[in-house]
Amino acid sequence: MPNTFDFAGVDHYVYKESVASMNTAPFRSVRSFYASRGVPIALGEWGNRGTDAVAANEMQAFYDLAIGSATDGAGARVVGMAYFDSNLNSPAGGWSLTGEPLNRFRALMTAPTSLLNRQN
Repeated sequence: MPNTFDFAGVDHYVYKESVASMNTAPFRSVRSFYASRGVPIALGEWGNRGTDAVAANEMQAFYDLAIGSATDGAGARVVGMAYFDSNLNSPAGGWSLTGEPLNRFRALMTAPTSLLNRQN
């Protein structure tokens, strides 16, 4: 339904530590589904687990995927992302940013491709 919705809001979590990629088959399906309808997506919540450089690299790769989503031809454009930095409602383990992922997240938030909530 092009021109009906500004964007579709979705959540995306990777429950295992040290995965090959956060660009999972379900996420690729979501991007494909909404691309076929001309609707971009925004991630209301996303998260990965781990505290080491591997987890930080997973985060970076997923961020880079979102930034490049407008031109990668792989599905709907990602127009926004909000990391779920919490252990609430997570009985199988939390999503709080610590260690290397926290350092990487802070660096990503100061990148020219990120827009902070206090910016217009």
